[in-house]
Amino acid sequence: MKNLWIGIIAIMGLFAATALIAGCAEGVCQPGDTCSCDGTGTCDWDCPGGDCDFEFGGTGESDFTCDGGGCSLDADGTGTVTLDCAGGGCDVDSSGEGTTILSCSGNDCTMTCTGVGTCQLNDCDSGCELDCPDITTTCSEG
Repeated sequence: MKNLWIGIIAIMGLFAATALIAGCAEGVCQPGDTCSCDGTGTCDWDCPGGDCDFEFGGTGESDFTCDGGGCSLDADGTGTVTLDCAGGGCDVDSSGEGTTILSCSGNDCTMTCTGVGTCQLNDCDSGCELDCPDITTTCSEG
């Protein structure tokens, strides 16, 4: 019976370690907090109050939302990251090898892309800026 419990505890520890290594995370990010996604997992962070800092350094996929506006995203991973900035006034710095997508229906967003990946700015009617100074970055507006 003792060996059975040791086996069960070992399996539980393996699952917990896999989740941490994979970088899976989701939840609500509070104003002023930094919420990140690293590793190979999938992340979903929401910032309903705005003014959150997001970081993406993973190889997986991450979706960040900023309903309140004024959020920032630092993306230096190799996966795909999306920031939906309904509140406007968001800033994105993409320096990785992956794909970074900014949807800015709230307008007045800035996206700077210096990596070798792909950047896409969508849904902005006014006041947005897409800066791609490096010729190795593929940038588009939609």
